[in-house]
Amino acid sequence: MYRLSAVLLCSAVCIGCGYSDSALESAKVARPPSSTASQPPRQLGLAVAEVSEADLESPAADNRKIIYTASLSIVVDDFSGVEQSITSLVKQYGGFIASANLALNQGSERSGTWTVRIPVASFESFLDATGDLGVPERREQNGLDVTEEYVDLEARIRSKKRLEERILKLLADNKGEIKDVIEVERELSRVRTEIEQMEGRLRYLADRTELTTVTLTVREEHNYQPPQAPGFGTQIASTWTNSASAILSLGKNALLAIVACVPWLLIAGVVFVPFWKWRRP
Repeated sequence: MYRLSAVLLCSAVCIGCGYSDSALESAKVARPPSSTASQPPRQLGLAVAEVSEADLESPAADNRKIIYTASLSIVVDDFSGVEQSITSLVKQYGGFIASANLALNQGSERSGTWTVRIPVASFESFLDATGDLGVPERREQNGLDVTEEYVDLEARIRSKKRLEERILKLLADNKGEIKDVIEVERELSRVRTEIEQMEGRLRYLADRTELTTVTLTVREEHNYQPPQAPGFGTQIASTWTNSASAILSLGKNALLAIVACVPWLLIAGVVFVPFWKWRRP
């Protein structure tokens, strides 16, 4: 057992010594200090190989990984051919419909919501083309830069795979006891699990950055007129209407207050008038 631990410890030291001081400094910047200095050494003496300076090289501007999303709201006069039009438009720009939710039993107020995936290269063109479906009511776009996370995951995966190769070599050369072999295999399983998790996250980011997500909401409204900024005449009319409404509301409230007081006045009259007459000399 001690001989196997010594061999594993020497292997870990060789991995760390294979990189220059600049690489070590780069790795310290990329990783939180607590991930290396504060953690105690593992039982087998295995250490994750440090990420080299080339692994942490900043990506070029045209290679940035950005997750684009958009939300559109469109009003149409007739909802009948909307579903077919959206399907054709999505195919035209090389995308696909991820989900659709239609409300067709609302008379003249039918509506639907589509979630579509569009390639990044066709993102802006697709958004502009949706204006042909009807009258655009709202348009919102967002972009989330995940380049740093993407590059970090790639570097960590390469580092873990180098460690995996080292463990496999130690496992192949091991001629010790069964419990030592089981301990090495357990460490190998842990490393492979971490690699699979990071590769899964990397695939997710790759999918989100290669295909944008657009949420398209379409509703039906006959003779729809987009809202416009009110003019001076409209403001005067609105002010007059608001003042008249306020006066009318005040009169209604006063009348309601009087009506509310009448039953109490009647009760007071029934109770206090006889008493007042009885007290008169």
